[in-house]
Amino acid sequence: MADNPDTYPWAPMSPATLNVRLIAVGAIWYICGGWALDLWHGRQTRHHGDIEFCILRPDFPAFSAQFQDFDFYAAADGSLSLLANRTASPSTGTQFWGCDPATKTFAFDLMIEPGNHAEWAYKRDPTMTEERAHMLRLSADGIPYLAAPGVLLFKAKYTRDKDQFDFEMALPRLTPEDREWLRRR
Repeated sequence: MADNPDTYPWAPMSPATLNVRLIAVGAIWYICGGWALDLWHGRQTRHHGDIEFCILRPDFPAFSAQFQDFDFYAAADGSLSLLANRTASPSTGTQFWGCDPATKTFAFDLMIEPGNHAEWAYKRDPTMTEERAHMLRLSADGIPYLAAPGVLLFKAKYTRDKDQFDFEMALPRLTPEDREWLRRR
């Protein structure tokens, strides 16, 4: 029977473990998705089946070097393909799953953000930008994460139970400025 990474389970790193690995890179990165909201809340509100973080494309080799003990798979169109060259930034693709080859489990989902050092850019519409300082936050433990309005913008595309739960948990805590930012999008 052939080895099939499509069947590998997830055993996601915690935000703290990810931070320990990435803090030394010295480049922009941040946790996004459901974990970003939980970092904002200051506590875990639900189970997370994965953990996602974003980087800028030119910094891919530096981040990849922090995970020499992992395999990277490009995730696109419902399939996975092993990324052979990790010494250069991939020219295509925006999502890469990190797999521990010893346990055959996925530990993180690395996503490429289309912005630059000064501006955050929305992955689904790179013309939608915002000052990076406005979109990124630090948890009490110093873990960088995407601000709640940015996470909710991504989650608005879906009607999954977890996305609805995340929205309902976040809504009472959103500032009037955050609500207005989302309304304008």
